[in-house]
Amino acid sequence: MAFLALFIAYPLGIILGIISAVRQDRMFDHISRFFAIAFVSLPIFWFAMVLQLVFATGTESSGICDPLFGTSGGCFPIYGRHDPSLTYPVDGFASFYPAGGTGFHLIDSWFVTDEKLATLPEGWSSNWLLFKDTLLHLALPCAALGIASSGSLLRYMRASLLEVLHEDYVRTARAKGLSEFKVVIVHACRNALVPIVTILGFSIGGAIGGAVLTETIFAFNGMGRVAVKSIQYLDFPVIMGVTLITAAIFLLSNLIVDILYAVIDPRVRLE
Repeated sequence: MAFLALFIAYPLGIILGIISAVRQDRMFDHISRFFAIAFVSLPIFWFAMVLQLVFATGTESSGICDPLFGTSGGCFPIYGRHDPSLTYPVDGFASFYPAGGTGFHLIDSWFVTDEKLATLPEGWSSNWLLFKDTLLHLALPCAALGIASSGSLLRYMRASLLEVLHEDYVRTARAKGLSEFKVVIVHACRNALVPIVTILGFSIGGAIGGAVLTETIFAFNGMGRVAVKSIQYLDFPVIMGVTLITAAIFLLSNLIVDILYAVIDPRVRLE
């Protein structure tokens, strides 16, 4: 869930940061900076509960997403990883797959055969039904974590791009008659992304930490909730396992950051 949240946070933060820098001191810039500060300051658990109240409550006629998703009583589910109204065999979702599947329900849903699902609606394949169900259950937790994380990325991107836009080579590109789009996107953004890549490792760490609270609020059975339960019950082997996995993710993220440096900055070369 944390990695899916980053796929929301990074595009949202980078795109809004670029627009905010290009439209410096205009209305969009002021509004985006206000929301960036708000998202950085708001507690993630409070923001998650607000999303639950806004998008997942109400009467059967109040679901604004009903025509799109076929739900009632709200737009998105507010707890769990799949719909309990679906009939799953034996011990739940994992029993669909050999050796319990991968654990990633978005992937595992495509390996389910139609005869495995007892309550399959007419006109639906089990793969698409379970994929849609899993995606809906991920929507609010990922949105809460991703939007909250995008605030700091927006501020970093805006500040970095504003600094780059005042460089001599940017003025030269404009003097040569290049379009503003090409100047900003092709020439300026590539150098402005270097600080954003630098904080990628910290963003992954923040997303994992935020996932602990988010998964607890949404009763989402992920690694964060497993960590909370293992601490509550003093399950030390699980605590050590979660710590080891988290450390491995940090090491891998730092390796990815070093590789991305060479991709973005031509002055950096892999040895």
